[in-house]
Amino acid sequence: MTTLALPPGSTRNRRAARLTPGHGAAATAYALLNWLLDAACLWLCCLAIGGGTISAAQLLLAYCAGMAAGTITIVPGGLGIVDGALILGLLAGGMTTEPAIAAVVLYRLITLGFIIGVGWLSYLAIRRPRVRDLP
Repeated sequence: MTTLALPPGSTRNRRAARLTPGHGAAATAYALLNWLLDAACLWLCCLAIGGGTISAAQLLLAYCAGMAAGTITIVPGGLGIVDGALILGLLAGGMTTEPAIAAVVLYRLITLGFIIGVGWLSYLAIRRPRVRDLP
């Protein structure tokens, strides 16, 4: 039987990566806040489109259905799958077809398109050649 030797300093690295209960609670709180603010963005998109009245419970159910559908897709960003689930959820919640589609398109432009744009700008800023100091 062979034993696997650990590289030097690996114990220290494992301790640095250990999640404390306080950090775990903070991560959970931030994840929940992220989901709630994301659902609030969908709600504000519904209001901006003028899609009628949809209750908070119905909107949260539609949002959760969309996010659940996004976990089983192989398409990056859940394109198409999440959108369809969100539209169906909003329709089930009482919105009509046109405002539901418009609200989801606006929501996806904000939450997906804006993030991709910021990512590309960050990438270009990082990859920009640096001006070296002249002697």
